[in-house]
Amino acid sequence: MKKQIIIFVVTMLLSAVFASWLMAEIQGPASVAPGEYFELFTDSKQNVLWIPTSPAGLRYGEHDGVFCSAAPCHMAGKEISIFAVSAELVDDQIVQTVQTHTITVSGEAPPPPPPDDDDDTEHSQVWVIVVEESAERTPAQARVLVPLAPAVKAAGSFVRIVDDDDEAQWVQSWVAKAGDVRPFMFITSTESPAKILWKGSLPDTLDDVMARVNQIIKPKQAAGTIRRIN
Repeated sequence: MKKQIIIFVVTMLLSAVFASWLMAEIQGPASVAPGEYFELFTDSKQNVLWIPTSPAGLRYGEHDGVFCSAAPCHMAGKEISIFAVSAELVDDQIVQTVQTHTITVSGEAPPPPPPDDDDDTEHSQVWVIVVEESAERTPAQARVLVPLAPAVKAAGSFVRIVDDDDEAQWVQSWVAKAGDVRPFMFITSTESPAKILWKGSLPDTLDDVMARVNQIIKPKQAAGTIRRIN
């Protein structure tokens, strides 16, 4: 993080001497729930330097200039701040663009860690909780995890995707129950204390995830349409 801040400061100093610069807004959500995955975009997809300034050590990835991360659960009620610096040559002059974005982390946390007993009772709503190592997320897993929240919410239920190194106590309780398998998925009841309704490795497709959700929730609440990402 210190290295990124130093690069940012040096870049701004150089731009003041050798280039003109513009301020602009990053495109992305204004708020996300704790543990929710999000993406940020800029007008320029080339030579973009992403600089998360809060929280320190925010883990993220990027593809084709798109910033990808998940809101740390311990940031609930706080804000995530991110800069994006890009440069392009226009009429023999370097035009430096500095973009900023702030995301409010708000929303309900999952119920307390469930007991070890299972429950076969039908439920109208469930929690889908996925424990992952975000740095090791594969493209195949991303095709399941990116559209997971909209699909589960369309079914009238709740979802959280948490990183196994998030230090929030409730997250670490789920990490301990997930064992060594990543990504690991739980489907639980919504009452407190919750009960595990299903648990296992993240299914291979979003269809498989929603099939398990719809087997548990009442038919009238089942999701009818699943959005796919190819």
